[in-house]
Amino acid sequence: MINATSLTKIVFNLIVAGVGAVLGGILGFLGLLWSCQWYDATHPPSSPTASMMAVGWVYAFITIPVGVILGIVISLLLYRWIKNRRKKATIK
Repeated sequence: MINATSLTKIVFNLIVAGVGAVLGGILGFLGLLWSCQWYDATHPPSSPTASMMAVGWVYAFITIPVGVILGIVISLLLYRWIKNRRKKATIK
């Protein structure tokens, strides 16, 4: 049976993972946008349709999900690391 303490931990982990997913998705999208803009600025395209801004959106199906997954993993690992540090600080 799930008691209130474990239910609270589950809900808090879901909230942390949700925030990490949102931030990871945003960073994945912005990383794609900025890398396409950087590539177009450093390598001028021969025509407007040949620019990375025109064709780079194909990679959105890769960068955004990878950003979401990495955001979830990093946020949960960071939460557990902070929690363990706080436990060690209270024990001393």
